[in-house]
Amino acid sequence: MPDRDLLQRFITSFTRAIAGEMEAMRDQFGPYEVPLGSGRPAGRDDGQAEPGWLFDFPLRGAAERLAVGLECALRTDRTEIMVTLTRLAPDGLQLRTAQPIDPVSPDLVLVLYPWFLYERLLACLEELPDTAGLFPDSSLRLFGHGPVHDDRQPLQLDHEGLNPSQLRAVTVCTQRDLAFVWGPPGTGKTRTLAHVVIELLARGERLLITSTTNAAVDQALAQLAALPGAIPYLERGEMVRLGPGTPGSHVATVEAVRQRRAAPPQEQCGRWRARLERVNERLRAGLLLRDYLAEPGPTRQLELFAAPTARPTPPPPLATGFRGQYLERLTALEPPLQQTWVRHRLARLDALAAQCRERLGAAEAQLRQVENEVVPKARVVLATMAHVYLNRLLARERFDAVIVEEAAMAVLPVLFCCAALAAGRVVLVGDPQQLPAIVQSRQAYVRRAMARSIFAVRVPDPAADDLVVMLDEQYRMHPAIGQLVSDTFYGGRLRHGVTAAARQTCVERRPFAGQALVVVDTAGQGACATASGSYSRWNAVTAALCVQLAQQAIHDGMESVAVITPYAEQARLVRQRLGQTTAVASRIECSTVHRFQGQERDCIILDTVDSEPLAPGVLLAGQGPDTEAAQLLNVSVSRARGKLVLLADVAYFRRRAPNSAISALLERALMAGYLVQAAGLAC
Repeated sequence: MPDRDLLQRFITSFTRAIAGEMEAMRDQFGPYEVPLGSGRPAGRDDGQAEPGWLFDFPLRGAAERLAVGLECALRTDRTEIMVTLTRLAPDGLQLRTAQPIDPVSPDLVLVLYPWFLYERLLACLEELPDTAGLFPDSSLRLFGHGPVHDDRQPLQLDHEGLNPSQLRAVTVCTQRDLAFVWGPPGTGKTRTLAHVVIELLARGERLLITSTTNAAVDQALAQLAALPGAIPYLERGEMVRLGPGTPGSHVATVEAVRQRRAAPPQEQCGRWRARLERVNERLRAGLLLRDYLAEPGPTRQLELFAAPTARPTPPPPLATGFRGQYLERLTALEPPLQQTWVRHRLARLDALAAQCRERLGAAEAQLRQVENEVVPKARVVLATMAHVYLNRLLARERFDAVIVEEAAMAVLPVLFCCAALAAGRVVLVGDPQQLPAIVQSRQAYVRRAMARSIFAVRVPDPAADDLVVMLDEQYRMHPAIGQLVSDTFYGGRLRHGVTAAARQTCVERRPFAGQALVVVDTAGQGACATASGSYSRWNAVTAALCVQLAQQAIHDGMESVAVITPYAEQARLVRQRLGQTTAVASRIECSTVHRFQGQERDCIILDTVDSEPLAPGVLLAGQGPDTEAAQLLNVSVSRARGKLVLLADVAYFRRRAPNSAISALLERALMAGYLVQAAGLAC
């Protein structure tokens, strides 16, 4: 049994921090809007205490912030009503409403309030001590309260192709009920995670794989799909992906598994829905005809039946609603009997529509039953962390093991809730030397309780903790770039599984053909400024340099090129300049560092932006190797496969931030790489 007093102290602490973060979000952000296309009815939903109506809509915007179970507002041109997101696919979604609506509108918008997720998280934390079947002991163990057990069972599968550190990680993760996999860039942490999964499946365990982003969940699924040991689970529908995913993940979505398991009721739904639509069309036409015939005077009758011997030409309502024998029968009647006949026909259509709705409802109930069985029958469930406290399909699910990808980026109270789903083991996969969770509040208490990495909380010295296995061989970066990353951020512990020859094609291409690592010294080449009303910085000269160098790379055949900068305003300026150039601009990506975590490109151009007259910004000039500045720089430079170009005013950083993370990086880059003066480059 968990220590309830200790558990309550954690919950109280997290609750206080979440309240502070919600306050900061309300001060800084407005609602988030997702435009929808015109939708269609999808039937009634009577499976809950209160009846409701379901509607399907196509998506016109990004769905990254959406999750099944999310409560939000649907705004029309007239009103705003509360809805619940019940199904989510890459191209559309389903909403549940408490009352019928007209889904056909060009201006429908789904309105989300960013702090709503935290409201649901608070409810999850509050219910945690008294919810049957949860495992708070696992949560407390994760945060350092409780012993870690080791069963010492040997591996049951042959994990061919793993290097020694990856194999050791699989062994530790499958023997202990708490383990950390420290995966520096390019070391194959997601591949290692996949091997952990199939080993635990071989032992009969049921698993939840979760992460902060949909992209990370899809990468884990892709690695699993590449392993022969996982394919039978995918084929049997026992590996299920909650939420939207990339095209490669569609085979594992709840929708796809449901369709494979419920083809007959799915076909019945389609047939009855189509028939109901046809009947409704005739009903609408019949009502128009009833009103048409009810108009006073003989004019309408003369229009309908101009001459007894001529074949009548019916008006549109008549031609649409009544065809064939019905049309002949109606036109043969005397005018006084036509309205009576139409009323009888409408009554029969009403009865037929009711029958169609009943049959459609029964087929949809069968589909919902199959859907409700998809997750309980799954051996592996993959979902973002938001699903843990939002998705009704996970509300009653429990697992032998919970595996968290990108764990260093996860907000601590969310991890606490996720761990409570694990009856046995919790495995954390991530890199404490990359970016932590994003928290808006500047309150020290909030940042301590939410923004720190779980590595910093549980294994503050990961290199010396036996709960941690570090993957020590990288397969992404040219050895020159990899050594810069290893020496600057990992104490020289990274080895290189990729050779210089394997990246030579990138190295030989411009800019700076023949060089893998280049420092472009921008001394005296432009001034740094801040945008009006913002702290974000921009530098017109370095922006122009970035565009020039990126275009050279594309023109010389570089497959993928990205410009990375710490500042959103500089990213905007670079994108603006790229938009003014030729068609190659569409092949050059530019964004802030946070958006590139987890990605890689052949050529990376890092624009540091900072220069006189401003002092170095906190994003780059943090002191010591463990600051967020070091993590940001690590993410920036480790995205590069074959060529890394650093734009920086070297003397400026030496003078104004001598002990900073950026200065340490530049000094090592200057020793190992190639120096170019920006003054000699034509912009």
